[in-house]
Amino acid sequence: MPDPIEEQLREIFERMERQAPRRSLWDRLRGRFRGFVNNFQVTVPVPGFLTDPGQLILVSVILVFSAWFLRFIFPRAGYYIGMLGLLLFIIGFTWSVFRSGRPRYTPRWRGQYIEDYSPYGDNLWLKLRRWWRRITGR
Repeated sequence: MPDPIEEQLREIFERMERQAPRRSLWDRLRGRFRGFVNNFQVTVPVPGFLTDPGQLILVSVILVFSAWFLRFIFPRAGYYIGMLGLLLFIIGFTWSVFRSGRPRYTPRWRGQYIEDYSPYGDNLWLKLRRWWRRITGR
C-alpha cells in the first residue's frame, strides 16, 4: 500500500496536469512578440513625450550627429539642426542637474518610508551619507 503522502502528491500532480492546458506554439510566439514590442516601446524615447532628461540628451546627441552628416549635403539645414541639438543638450543637462536633488525611488515598507537607522544615533558619517544620497539621487 502506498504512503498517504505519496498518494496525495500523485493526486495533486494529476490535477495540475488536467488544469494547465498547453498553449499552442502560435500563442507562445505571439506572447513573446507582444513582450518584445512592449519592451521596445518603453525603451525607445519618443520626442513628443520626453519625460526624462536622459532621453532629451539622447535626442540632442542624435540631432548633432545627424547635423554633422547633413552639413555635407545641405549646409544651412545642418547648421540649424546642429544648433537645435545643442540647445536641447543644454536644456537636458540643466534639467538633469536641477532634478538630481530629488530621488526617484524612496524605499518603503508597508507604506512607511525607510530611513537609515543606526542604534548609535545620528553620527557625522550618516549625515554625510544622507546628504550625498540627496544630492546624487542614489
